Amino acid sequence: MKAVVTICLTNWARPKLTAQLIDSIKAQTIRSNIFLWNNGSPCEFSGVNWQVDSNKNRICWPRWFMAFAAPTPFVCIIDDDVLLRKTTSLEFAIACISEADRSTIAGIAGVVLDAKATYRKSIHLGPMDVGRCRNTRCDVIKGMLMLMRTESLIQNVRIGAPRAFREDDIAVCSMMSGGRLGKHVCLRASTGHFASVDATNSLWRRKGHFLRRELACLKYFPEYKARVQQLGDWALPR
Repeated sequence: MKAVVTICLTNWARPKLTAQLIDSIKAQTIRSNIFLWNNGSPCEFSGVNWQVDSNKNRICWPRWFMAFAAPTPFVCIIDDDVLLRKTTSLEFAIACISEADRSTIAGIAGVVLDAKATYRKSIHLGPMDVGRCRNTRCDVIKGMLMLMRTESLIQNVRIGAPRAFREDDIAVCSMMSGGRLGKHVCLRASTGHFASVDATNSLWRRKGHFLRRELACLKYFPEYKARVQQLGDWALPR
């Protein structure tokens, strides 16, 4: 069976979760390639098609470098604190994105930006939302899981240097949509296909996380920035 999707993973400090995720990917009903960028101490993971061991923690950027090498129609970024709860989880996600615009990113957690609030207080959609029984349009798909067409990724995204690519998920969402809002899809929660683990070393726990996210949204989404500016300079983060 030919692979349909390439899964790009990043491992750092959570090898047990990474191994668990890889096992769940291998158990899926559709075949995938697994690419892994290892930011931590050398680890061997079975079932990986391509693994790079880095002596420096480059955080999330390298997964996009690997995504550009995907030989499959679809490519998917998955964090190591995500669980695929069913063997049909990837099949379900690919079926959803196959019906969407070619530049759409589908994911399990997203944000609908609110110019009258901060990024932190905007509408956040997650895999465990209760009662959300339909796919929902949003502006940002969080890096927890991002599924897209490989061809569209190559055509629309310029990854640049690592330091210029902070908040990579926000940057990629903007480049895929041409900076427009409401172009991506957060998958419905009631299917029970996905879950997340609240790990202690998650990026969102780092100091200044939400300010960095707010500044990235202002940088990459001109429409959002224009709406915020209409509220006056007081609304802009400093």
